[in-house]
Amino acid sequence: MQKDNSHSAVDLPSLPILLAPAGSPDALAAACAGGADAVYLGGKQFGARQFAANFSDEELVQAVRYAHLRGVLVYVTVNTLVAEREMEDALRYLLFLSSIGVDAVLIQDTGLLSCAKNYIPDLVLHASTQMGIHNVPGALYAAKNGCSRIVLARELTGEEIEEISDALSGYPVDLEVFAHGALCYAYSGRCLLSSLVGGRSGNRGMCAQPCRKNYKIIEGSFDHYGRTANTHMTGKAGYLLSARDLSLYPVLDRIVRLPIAALKIEGRMRSPAYVAIVTSIYRKALDAIRTGTFQPNPEDIADLAIAFSRGFTTGYISGLKYSEIMGRSYPGNQGYYTGSVLPSGGRAVKLKLVSEIFPRKGDGLVFRSEGWEEGYVLADEPVIHNGIAEFKVPFRVRPDGGVYITSRRELERKVRSILSDPDKRYNGLLTLSCSVEFSPAGEIFVAGTVKDMKGTWYRFEYTS
Repeated sequence: MQKDNSHSAVDLPSLPILLAPAGSPDALAAACAGGADAVYLGGKQFGARQFAANFSDEELVQAVRYAHLRGVLVYVTVNTLVAEREMEDALRYLLFLSSIGVDAVLIQDTGLLSCAKNYIPDLVLHASTQMGIHNVPGALYAAKNGCSRIVLARELTGEEIEEISDALSGYPVDLEVFAHGALCYAYSGRCLLSSLVGGRSGNRGMCAQPCRKNYKIIEGSFDHYGRTANTHMTGKAGYLLSARDLSLYPVLDRIVRLPIAALKIEGRMRSPAYVAIVTSIYRKALDAIRTGTFQPNPEDIADLAIAFSRGFTTGYISGLKYSEIMGRSYPGNQGYYTGSVLPSGGRAVKLKLVSEIFPRKGDGLVFRSEGWEEGYVLADEPVIHNGIAEFKVPFRVRPDGGVYITSRRELERKVRSILSDPDKRYNGLLTLSCSVEFSPAGEIFVAGTVKDMKGTWYRFEYTS
């Protein structure tokens, strides 16, 4: 994609919807409060995130009611490979999902896709990213076999997405891409490493994330019996398979001009606080793009990183190469990189800042250099002068190391503001009609209707 510095308004019909993760009922409320247009969540079976809290059948019923009342679509993941002995149960589950009014189901297994198309024709089907669709033949297969949306592989460039969109012209299908969150080392649905080394299949919702482990490369030869001999390590050991996290926020105004219908935030294993802040930042960005006022906000970039970041990349979709996707130095949450330590001596820290975001009193900091890491909550406001922040810590700090903000009081305040009043953004948006009658015996009869943000009317009654 070529760089585009224009900030012209984007018409509302052309903006993709914002799809947020909901790994639990609390995360569902956080996604709605943050401004999601749709949520995706999983039940207790057949989902690719078996270690998330997920939803029981009754919780799914309540989730659909909760979301629809707020005009939010609900997509349910049924995106694992299904054994033949499980197919009947999987179809019963799809029938249940259809009966409670979910807006779509995400599917990986092509056998289940075929059965769903034939036996539950009214159920809206989306091709999960677990299908690994990354080219025109794969997209055409999904379109011809009943999918109305395709969640594309995260390895595609903008030009490849446009090529797939052109090939789908004439089919009733649209495209969805990931905008934020973790990246897999391999095409989703194509990685067998977790199953091979640990017996936990990512295609059965149990990925052990072996790509986040430390590895070293060994060279050598084999003897007559196939045993290794004359081995030696080449290069440095490290997290050789670990990718950075995707964040399209800085280039979002370019991404929305691609032929896509939905932008997806990854993170069904993340906390409600994470879901709330990330969703709200992307909601604000999309609203600004609509009015032509979007400019990447350094505070929002910092908040996204503090919420969770293995180091951000704008990914293949923005035109980056493989080497710019990988983050081999550290596989966990890094936070926001705020600068490097200058030589100073003692326990006084001189921090060369890399942006206008600097540590504040109460911030959680991590000092990190090769083979060493130390955390500290900043007790006092630092002194800032000529791009250098000075403050004291109760330990000796190694020069040339990096300093990361991993928690921030202001971010916690923003999260509390969103979660303390989750329906604030919906105030005044529901239509309610109600009548109350009192009988001579003192009984109270209440009846009425309420219209949700999708225009659907619900009737309610109550008798004391």
